[in-house]
Amino acid sequence: MKKLLYAWIEQVLSFDTKEELEAYITKQKCLTQRRQQAQIMVISQEAVEGKHILRIRKPYNQNEMFGGQ
Repeated sequence: MKKLLYAWIEQVLSFDTKEELEAYITKQKCLTQRRQQAQIMVISQEAVEGKHILRIRKPYNQNEMFGGQ
């Protein structure tokens, strides 16, 4: 029988400023602490052609992410 062990969504987000990016991460952490949203995992942050790129993972359908992260 098939059983789903781990699942997550990986997103790549673009922000105009570093401050916007940091505010997004802070907001996600606050929501996590209030248990209104699952914790995100930051994979990478980089600046490309004046844009700030954030790559994150978040649980899908309240499943665990790989390795329980």
